[in-house]
Amino acid sequence: MADRLFTASRGLAWGLVAAWVAGAAALLVWVRPPKADLADGSQLYLPETFESQAAQLRLRQLFPDQYRPSTAVVVFHRTGGPVVTNPADMAAIRDFCLWLREPTLWPDLPPDQAERLRAHLKDAPVRSAVTDPHLASRFNSPDLTASLVLVGMPDIFTSQKTQETVRALRRYLAEHGLDRRDSSGDCLCAEVTGDAGFYVDYNDAARQSVDRSTVVTLVLLAVILLAVYRSPAAILVPLVTIGLAILVSVRLLYLLAPLGFCADSVIRMFVVVVVFGSGTDYCLFLTARYKEEFCLLYTSPSPRDS
Repeated sequence: MADRLFTASRGLAWGLVAAWVAGAAALLVWVRPPKADLADGSQLYLPETFESQAAQLRLRQLFPDQYRPSTAVVVFHRTGGPVVTNPADMAAIRDFCLWLREPTLWPDLPPDQAERLRAHLKDAPVRSAVTDPHLASRFNSPDLTASLVLVGMPDIFTSQKTQETVRALRRYLAEHGLDRRDSSGDCLCAEVTGDAGFYVDYNDAARQSVDRSTVVTLVLLAVILLAVYRSPAAILVPLVTIGLAILVSVRLLYLLAPLGFCADSVIRMFVVVVVFGSGTDYCLFLTARYKEEFCLLYTSPSPRDS
């Protein structure tokens, strides 16, 4: 039985390799990351039958002007004195709210992205002490050193268009000198938080972790494989094979995303670590078995010698 399996696998080896390469090439060419900028980005993660989704739909129907799937909270603050009683600070907050109503975007943005951002910002509900003076006590801190501006986002915080909107808010604040403090620490500053702002930072940190994990994993594997094979050319075979397997695994996750499989940065980091680890072990196992069979084949006595 073992001999028949060996003969069959040897005859089908090149066909299996060709089929695997063709399938991998098809996935790499035609499958792309899912874009969470549909009519409702939450559909990419939860089906409509879930209770939370039904509640979101009901909120949207009952409060169409106020409901937003996520919110960016812009915190204006000053450490050296009150914000609310400072006319210049309140003018800066008012200018920010006016910019949201009539956004002037940057010429370096692609036209389609600029049009999307302009529509998202103009339609975003804005709540602050400037727009709702009767709610000033809710938006201003008790010591009057901080004031909040709530900006409704176009979709759930994980969607691409929400992240684009948050980055546009931060770019406006950066260009107006509101994202950093001077040497004295006494100036108006602003930071973007809320679920939308938090996820942008989280996603950036996860992407950096993925890049660092990939680099560290490659370096460690190269050292281990060099110690085992003692040949720089020999380590390219498992590294190239495992690298292609990672690309295929991620593309399969993208392909299965409509079924509820998550393919965000954190999952990709686990894919890199797990596939590299298990793939290296499997390559070492195959190499050891090949070496063992090779030694048995060429060191066993032939019938003529006996």
